[in-house]
Amino acid sequence: IIGILSGIAIPNFISWLPSYKLKNAAMDMRGNLNATRLNAVKTNADWAVFFDKANNSYHICSDSGANSVWDCPGGDDTVEKTVNLSDYNAGVSFTSDSGLLIFGNRGMTNGLIVEVTNSDNSAQYRIQTTLAGGIIMDRL
Repeated sequence: IIGILSGIAIPNFISWLPSYKLKNAAMDMRGNLNATRLNAVKTNADWAVFFDKANNSYHICSDSGANSVWDCPGGDDTVEKTVNLSDYNAGVSFTSDSGLLIFGNRGMTNGLIVEVTNSDNSAQYRIQTTLAGGIIMDRL
């Protein structure tokens, strides 16, 4: 009986796992964007999130550096946090309509859409920021 149950449960668990890890990655991204917005308001300064497609990661920056240009991570920006989506071990990747998201000192932003997916495309999430600084996450 245990063998039959595990023969049914294990394949279902293995097929469910990539979707679970993808959802965690999307929820973490939404949480990090919210934290970045709150930090911008708290410090009364602009904060930015740089989406690095080449390295499948994103960087949260608190200062644009001496050159006053958001050129993270290669420039002199102050990087507060780096999130590598490969660490989720489910083939998680993203596409973005822009590489840079800036939160102003009042929490407002330039608006951005990021779509997060996994390698088998079993699920996909869209994280969208509004100009007023709201962050919306939808499953596609």
